[in-house]
Amino acid sequence: MLHLYLKTPKESLAIEIRPRCPKCKKEFILNLKNYLPGRFHACYACGTVTPFSAQLAEKLQKQMDDLGESIREIFENFSSD
Repeated sequence: MLHLYLKTPKESLAIEIRPRCPKCKKEFILNLKNYLPGRFHACYACGTVTPFSAQLAEKLQKQMDDLGESIREIFENFSSD
């Protein structure tokens, strides 16, 4: 499942996904703005620590910034007269 939202043009884009732990398969919510180089996710159910890929995290954050900017432009287009 994927949730994408931007409530106002000044907010940062929020994208949430629901992946599963690679060990116990429990589903969890991961806000992708927290998917940053050097960080990790620790499973609340079994404690398995999954490090985030630095290269993938940098690529993802750039793409989220670009998408957020495009969505803000659309938001402003509907808000202007």
